[in-house]
This record gives sequence, C-alpha cells and structure tokens, in this order.
Amino acid sequence: MKKILALLLVFTLAAALCACGATKVVDVNPTVASDGAAAIRADFEKAKAFVEANIDMKNMEAQDQDQEDPSYLYQYWFVQDAPNAEFSLDAELDGQTVTVGKTTVKELKELGFELSTDQKVIEPDVSTGLSLSKGDKICNITLANNDTGKELPIDEGVLSEVDMIGNEFGISYAYSGLKDQSSFKDVIDKLGAPNSQVKISSDDSGVSIELSYFNSTQDGDKTSDKSLTVYFGYDTANNAASVCQINLAITQS
Repeated sequence: MKKILALLLVFTLAAALCACGATKVVDVNPTVASDGAAAIRADFEKAKAFVEANIDMKNMEAQDQDQEDPSYLYQYWFVQDAPNAEFSLDAELDGQTVTVGKTTVKELKELGFELSTDQKVIEPDVSTGLSLSKGDKICNITLANNDTGKELPIDEGVLSEVDMIGNEFGISYAYSGLKDQSSFKDVIDKLGAPNSQVKISSDDSGVSIELSYFNSTQDGDKTSDKSLTVYFGYDTANNAASVCQINLAITQS
C-alpha cells in the first residue's frame, strides 16, 4: 500500500511540474508583445527629443492623444496665433515647374504629363483627384473645386494640390531646393519652424514626423488657404530624419 501511495505522489508531482512548464511556455507571448510595445515607445520618445532639440517649440502647445494602443503612438503640437508662413506655390515635377492654384490640365499635358482619366468634363461643385504619369512614374494631384456652376472642360481644370512622394515609382520632385532625402536641418533652414503644427507617430513600421505650414490671405470676398506639409522618415539608429514626401495645396472660398 505504501508503495502505491508513493507512486501516486511521484505521478502527482510530475504532473504538476509538467503543468508549470506548459504555463511558462504560454507566458512567452505576452512578454514578446510587451517588448515590441516598449521598443515603439522608446523610438517615439527618441523622435520627440530629436524634434524638440531641432525646433524652437516654446510657442507650441502639446496635444496629448489617446495612447491606449501601445502599438501606435502619436502626438501633435499646435502653434498658437502664429503669423502666416511665407512659402512658394511652385513645385518642380520631373524637371518641370508647375504652380498650385494656376497650372491647368492643358498646361500639364503640354509639359508631357499624362492623366489617369479619360473624363472630358468636371462636374459643378466637384474637386477631382487624379494621378499624373510619365512613363512608369506617377504623382498624385487634385484639381480645384469647380465652382463655375456648369460643366467645365477638364483641360481647364486648375491644379489645387500636388502630393510629391519619393519612391522608386514616383515622379522626381523638388520644392524650393528640397527633395526626397533632404535632411531635417535642410527643411528648417529653408522654411523655418512650422507655423501650424508638428506631428510624430510611431508603430512597428517605424517613426514618421510631419511639419505643417499655413498661409491664409483675403482678397475681397475670396479667401485663399495655402498649406505645405513635409513628411520625414526618422532613422532611430542615427538619430536623423530625411524627407520622404511633400504635400502642397491651396483651397479658395
């Protein structure tokens, strides 16, 4: 009988040890997730320190965001009562200069660009998103809202936004000497500190930084709102940021 009890005790202890071992294996997954979130947080905080070291942010107000999801962190800084920023509406696409708010579809075609549409007219009260192409290279654009009250031939459509993205398929671009891979310092030296907002976001794909500039002018009853946003990829290893996209737009009301 004693031998049977001893054997039962051995089996019970062995089963308990196996169960503990299995539990420890299962616990690995939350640890991995936690480590990933910690890395995202570390990159986020490093990018914040980089921005604060390179921009005078004393006139900016931080806006805390809902950061319950540790896999995606972001924060805005808004500039309070800033004067208009001075910036050009000229963009250079594949060596050709276009002007947001002035250049027409007809002029884009004359510069050798093709549009990703076969539509002939723009309906009233419609802004039209399109792509420009040259060979296998593309660039996204938007045509201004058609406020004429009647159908407008698409060739008369006016460029209101150009989204300049640096990648292997994108049309090469330059803006006031800035282009794909220009440094953070290059942008600040050229444009100054942003007068609208700064945004930093971080997830498992990396960290991005946005600098936004704004200008609003009044001419009689017409208001022109111009915006310039520069997007950067942040290199955590080298504590540096470089341009990956520039968006230039104008809206009139």
